[in-house]
Amino acid sequence: MLAAMLACHATACLTPPALVPAGPVDLESCVRHSPSGAKRVELLLEGRVLRGIFVPAGAGSPVVLHLLGSSHSVASLTLTTDFLFERLRSIGFASLALDYGGVGVSDGERDVRRLREDALAMWQEALRRADGDPKRVVLRCTSIGGIAAAELLDAGARPRAVIWIAPVSPRTALHQAVARWAGVISATLVSWAFAPISRVEPIEALERARPAVLLIGSADDSFLDAEYLKRLREFATKSGSGFSEDVGAEHEWLAASSVEPSAREAMCLLRWSAPQGTSAEPTDPAAREVWLADAALRERFQTLSRLAPGLSSEEIVAAAQLDDLELAAFLVWLRGTRKSPSASFAELAASYREFTWTSALELSSLRVFYVFAGKCSIRALRVAACDVCAWDGHSALVTTWQRGATGLTMTFQPTPEIEASLGLPARLDLRRAWLLEAFARGAGLLVSRKNRADGTYGVCYLDAQGEWIDLGPVD
Repeated sequence: MLAAMLACHATACLTPPALVPAGPVDLESCVRHSPSGAKRVELLLEGRVLRGIFVPAGAGSPVVLHLLGSSHSVASLTLTTDFLFERLRSIGFASLALDYGGVGVSDGERDVRRLREDALAMWQEALRRADGDPKRVVLRCTSIGGIAAAELLDAGARPRAVIWIAPVSPRTALHQAVARWAGVISATLVSWAFAPISRVEPIEALERARPAVLLIGSADDSFLDAEYLKRLREFATKSGSGFSEDVGAEHEWLAASSVEPSAREAMCLLRWSAPQGTSAEPTDPAAREVWLADAALRERFQTLSRLAPGLSSEEIVAAAQLDDLELAAFLVWLRGTRKSPSASFAELAASYREFTWTSALELSSLRVFYVFAGKCSIRALRVAACDVCAWDGHSALVTTWQRGATGLTMTFQPTPEIEASLGLPARLDLRRAWLLEAFARGAGLLVSRKNRADGTYGVCYLDAQGEWIDLGPVD
């Protein structure tokens, strides 16, 4: 037996099971709920058909080619992609995403040995959609998608940029995953028996191709070994690439959060590919006075206005008053495609000024939490006297908060699909208090947990009259 194991290790005889089945999928639903103009895409390869979707963004727009994680499908009913495509289109980017062979809605057997062939077919389709210009194509990769991107670069593809979320090593990812779930001994046996996911080293491929790069990872990702994390950091430093590290994030967390693009991604995309433009100057006297007095603010204003074209110039000036451009970008990006409210410039400025990174982290965590609960997106509007709303990508689940004289009121109705898939009742009382607390903090309210009359702890917020209002029991 030992001899057989040694022979197997020497020849790397087994194909790693790095592509796994997706959850429930529905391509027609994906197309129907995606932004207008979305089209179903089919690529015929030998023995299989790759299926996916293309979402246009206007003539001459750059194309984001999404290289998905090992079990993610573009047509997933739990990790829906429509909000991702909507946000990218709002800043001028088209999207192309297809499932790997045997995953989700694509035909064939799941086999990482065909990862290169699948990726090349997707790349050619992206090139076609970009009128043959590789500099109009950005690769956005999640987990194993970065290994697929490395195969493309090794084959000669030269995209404008590469975004790699939840990066993993093709040589150690399987070992790390098995070690987490089954222990070190099982992981060692797996390492001996299975070949690497790919013979192409992604960092070396990136160094040779030299695209613009943004890495989004975590030191707490158990699928990423310490040595490879060190190499990624060194590569980012040496090449001048961005490396955004999400403290405390596990691999599944990072991968799930990829269905909602971050503000940093959006800023990089705009810097890499989108044409520069000049935004309208503010007309409100107070906002204009601030705008005219500060050249650095005007520069931040131009950057931020491209993240949310629908916001008023006055609200963008309010955000640009923050010296921390990354925090300001987070807030503007969080506002999404909404229109600015009928609030004074002073109210807008105060709302942005009071926000902290602590609140930002809570809202980020909340969005990913809902991804796992079958939702695609949560958008919070934290400007005075306005609603705070959340909804899933299919517009079937709506949560609305109304800030009024009586405090906050909330309505929440889960979709039948969520109730069926998660076994949840009509009201998500188990998560309600945590949801209330995170949203109340995100809305700029002072929140605390206090003793209630029945002896339990409750989530409370401080209202304008200085009274603590009970929102409900702590879960």
